[in-house]
Amino acid sequence: MAVHATRTTATAAAVVDAAAPAARRGRPLTIARVAAAAGVGVETVRFYERQNLITQPLRPATGYRIYSLDTVHRIRFIRHCQELGFTLNETRELLRLNDEGADCERACGQVAEKVHELEQRIAAMTRLRDSLKLLLGHCSEGHCLIMKELNLEGGCNPECGIN
Repeated sequence: MAVHATRTTATAAAVVDAAAPAARRGRPLTIARVAAAAGVGVETVRFYERQNLITQPLRPATGYRIYSLDTVHRIRFIRHCQELGFTLNETRELLRLNDEGADCERACGQVAEKVHELEQRIAAMTRLRDSLKLLLGHCSEGHCLIMKELNLEGGCNPECGIN
């Protein structure tokens, strides 16, 4: 995963570097150019605007919104957060911390919470895997414990209220 994230980040950086000369040459960064430079679709840019993760620039007389290169960097920040498993709300908080120039301690707290959540999910998935392996280990010809378990053979729990 780290290799994939590094490769994705390197590719996105190359695209942004390609967009920067266009911006320096006076070519406006339209929504299509911003999306391409950030490695997302135009609808993703619009979605981030609706979610107030990025600001929607004013429309000049031409009618086309012109974005800054900072918008590309912000979208890349959002995408990187998503690749690391952060939700949009968590990403919103990380963006806020970034915008405020918050100290490392607050960002580390956010990351520590995510690590704790992932550890809990890994433990739950490990228990689930072990339960499924246990079912696989108890099958014999003519008698399938898996189907028995899935059908809850033997009926309901007496407290369920169904006869």
